[in-house]
Amino acid sequence: SESAEREFVDKYFLNGLRADDVCRSVYLGEDGAQEEPWIHALSVFGLRIVECEMLLAENLNAFVRMMHRCAKHKNRVMAGELLSSLMSVTAGDIDFGGLWLSESTITRVDLKDSVATNLTIRDSVIMTLDITRASPTNVVIENCDIRSVEGIAGESGMPQWIRDCNVEAFRVISTVARIKSAPL
Repeated sequence: SESAEREFVDKYFLNGLRADDVCRSVYLGEDGAQEEPWIHALSVFGLRIVECEMLLAENLNAFVRMMHRCAKHKNRVMAGELLSSLMSVTAGDIDFGGLWLSESTITRVDLKDSVATNLTIRDSVIMTLDITRASPTNVVIENCDIRSVEGIAGESGMPQWIRDCNVEAFRVISTVARIKSAPL
């Protein structure tokens, strides 16, 4: 018999399977996927798999539709995964059509050099938020727990469209800003 000591979960393999499940749900238009309240968000590796599928797709309409359906129902984690992947694939140049996403866990929200529009994220956990040179329109991020914000040195640099969020760390990307903040 197998001992418990020999049991393990390969996180990369599991993330690959879960990313495949996201894409399969989108391609098949499965209504059940939107009703399953997923708990764990994909890692960066899993998101890359979804992004590769998006790049191979004829268009992104099915991914956008599934993102909206999941955000309106119980699978807000999958909605966050699709949002994250769409931002990466479109380089942030996307109209989210009034997407309202709450109570989600999102690995990465990449608004770097973005002109994203019509998006609200509330009461969610965001692992990494990159707002370097971001110029979004009608975008609100509110009441979120954010592990890391990239592109600003601290709370004083937070744009007005990010409100009442708890931020654990700020990461400045610019070399000049790093020199200014160094304890010399």
